Amino acid sequence: MPKISLWVLLPLIFAIFIILSFAYALVFLSSPKSPKSGVTPPIKDIADKNIDMFFCEKDDDCISVTAGCCGCTGGGGNTTINKRFAEIYQKEIIDKCGLETPCPTVMSGNPTCRELPICIENQCQFRPTPTPVNL
Repeated sequence: MPKISLWVLLPLIFAIFIILSFAYALVFLSSPKSPKSGVTPPIKDIADKNIDMFFCEKDDDCISVTAGCCGCTGGGGNTTINKRFAEIYQKEIIDKCGLETPCPTVMSGNPTCRELPICIENQCQFRPTPTPVNL
Protein backbone atom coordinates (compact mmCIF):
# COMPACT_ATOMS: atom_id res chain seq x y z
CA MET A 1 0.00 0.00 0.00
CA PRO A 2 1.46 3.38 -0.98
CA LYS A 3 2.23 5.91 1.74
CA ILE A 4 0.18 9.09 1.63
CA SER A 5 2.08 12.24 2.46
CA LEU A 6 0.97 14.28 5.43
CA TRP A 7 0.91 17.35 3.15
CA VAL A 8 -1.71 15.66 0.97
CA LEU A 9 -3.77 14.25 3.81
CA LEU A 10 -4.11 17.44 5.89
CA PRO A 11 -5.66 19.61 3.13
CA LEU A 12 -8.03 16.75 2.28
CA ILE A 13 -9.20 16.46 5.91
CA PHE A 14 -9.53 20.27 6.12
CA ALA A 15 -11.68 20.38 2.93
CA ILE A 16 -13.98 17.65 4.27
CA PHE A 17 -14.31 19.54 7.56
CA ILE A 18 -15.28 22.78 5.74
CA ILE A 19 -17.87 21.00 3.59
CA LEU A 20 -19.46 19.34 6.62
CA SER A 21 -19.50 22.65 8.52
CA PHE A 22 -21.38 24.39 5.69
CA ALA A 23 -23.85 21.51 5.46
CA TYR A 24 -24.49 21.69 9.20
CA ALA A 25 -25.02 25.46 9.05
CA LEU A 26 -27.47 25.18 6.16
CA VAL A 27 -29.53 22.46 7.79
CA PHE A 28 -29.59 23.47 11.44
CA LEU A 29 -28.95 27.19 11.68
CA SER A 30 -31.03 28.78 8.93
CA SER A 31 -34.67 28.11 9.89
CA PRO A 32 -36.89 30.47 11.96
CA LYS A 33 -37.82 29.65 15.59
CA SER A 34 -41.31 28.57 16.51
CA PRO A 35 -42.63 30.56 19.49
CA LYS A 36 -44.30 27.54 21.13
CA SER A 37 -41.58 24.91 21.07
CA GLY A 38 -38.41 26.92 20.45
CA VAL A 39 -37.87 24.70 17.42
CA THR A 40 -38.03 26.23 13.98
CA PRO A 41 -40.30 24.85 11.30
CA PRO A 42 -38.94 25.19 7.78
CA ILE A 43 -40.52 28.05 5.85
CA LYS A 44 -41.88 25.64 3.25
CA ASP A 45 -43.90 23.95 6.03
CA ILE A 46 -45.49 27.26 6.98
CA ALA A 47 -46.50 27.83 3.36
CA ASP A 48 -47.69 24.24 2.93
CA LYS A 49 -50.15 24.61 5.83
CA ASN A 50 -51.77 27.57 4.05
CA ILE A 51 -51.24 29.81 7.04
CA ASP A 52 -52.31 33.33 6.18
CA MET A 53 -49.31 35.61 5.58
CA PHE A 54 -51.11 38.31 7.58
CA PHE A 55 -52.17 36.08 10.53
CA CYS A 56 -50.76 37.09 13.92
CA GLU A 57 -51.29 36.44 17.60
CA LYS A 58 -49.31 39.39 19.00
CA ASP A 59 -47.79 42.64 17.78
CA ASP A 60 -44.28 41.11 17.66
CA ASP A 61 -45.46 38.70 14.94
CA CYS A 62 -45.87 41.59 12.46
CA ILE A 63 -43.21 43.42 10.46
CA SER A 64 -43.32 46.19 7.88
CA VAL A 65 -42.10 45.28 4.37
CA THR A 66 -42.00 47.00 0.99
CA ALA A 67 -45.44 46.83 -0.63
CA GLY A 68 -44.12 46.57 -4.18
CA CYS A 69 -41.06 47.12 -6.29
CA CYS A 70 -40.32 50.59 -4.90
CA GLY A 71 -40.16 51.17 -1.16
CA CYS A 72 -40.76 54.33 0.80
CA THR A 73 -37.48 55.87 -0.34
CA GLY A 74 -38.49 55.20 -3.95
CA GLY A 75 -41.95 56.76 -3.96
CA GLY A 76 -43.72 53.54 -2.90
CA GLY A 77 -45.21 52.27 0.32
CA ASN A 78 -45.14 49.44 2.84
CA THR A 79 -47.37 46.59 3.90
CA THR A 80 -47.26 44.48 7.04
CA ILE A 81 -46.97 40.69 7.21
CA ASN A 82 -46.20 37.95 9.71
CA LYS A 83 -42.41 37.96 10.18
CA ARG A 84 -42.25 34.20 9.52
CA PHE A 85 -43.10 34.98 5.89
CA ALA A 86 -40.43 37.66 5.41
CA GLU A 87 -38.09 35.40 3.42
CA ILE A 88 -40.86 34.08 1.14
CA TYR A 89 -42.22 37.60 0.61
CA GLN A 90 -38.77 38.98 -0.22
CA LYS A 91 -38.23 36.22 -2.81
CA GLU A 92 -41.61 37.01 -4.39
CA ILE A 93 -40.71 40.71 -4.67
CA ILE A 94 -37.34 39.87 -6.25
CA ASP A 95 -39.03 37.47 -8.70
CA LYS A 96 -41.62 40.11 -9.58
CA CYS A 97 -39.41 43.21 -9.69
CA GLY A 98 -35.85 41.96 -10.20
CA LEU A 99 -32.88 43.08 -8.16
CA GLU A 100 -32.55 46.55 -9.66
CA THR A 101 -35.92 48.20 -10.24
CA PRO A 102 -35.73 51.80 -11.46
CA CYS A 103 -37.56 53.80 -8.80
CA PRO A 104 -37.74 57.56 -8.32
CA THR A 105 -35.39 58.97 -5.73
CA VAL A 106 -38.08 60.56 -3.62
CA MET A 107 -39.42 59.89 -0.14
CA SER A 108 -43.00 58.70 -0.35
CA GLY A 109 -45.81 60.51 1.38
CA ASN A 110 -47.63 57.19 1.81
CA PRO A 111 -48.87 56.89 5.44
CA THR A 112 -47.63 53.28 5.62
CA CYS A 113 -44.07 54.63 5.58
CA ARG A 114 -44.66 56.15 9.04
CA GLU A 115 -47.00 53.63 10.67
CA LEU A 116 -46.06 50.80 12.99
CA PRO A 117 -47.08 47.19 12.32
CA ILE A 118 -49.39 45.72 14.97
CA CYS A 119 -51.71 42.73 15.38
CA ILE A 120 -55.41 43.63 15.32
CA GLU A 121 -57.97 40.79 15.48
CA ASN A 122 -55.30 38.25 14.41
CA GLN A 123 -54.35 40.26 11.30
CA CYS A 124 -51.13 42.23 10.79
CA GLN A 125 -52.12 45.83 10.16
CA PHE A 126 -50.67 49.29 10.63
CA ARG A 127 -51.25 51.47 13.66
CA PRO A 128 -51.93 54.90 12.24
CA THR A 129 -49.67 57.60 13.56
CA PRO A 130 -51.46 60.71 14.70
CA THR A 131 -51.45 63.51 12.15
CA PRO A 132 -49.83 66.64 13.58
CA VAL A 133 -52.25 69.50 14.00
CA ASN A 134 -51.13 72.90 12.76
CA LEU A 135 -52.18 75.60 15.18
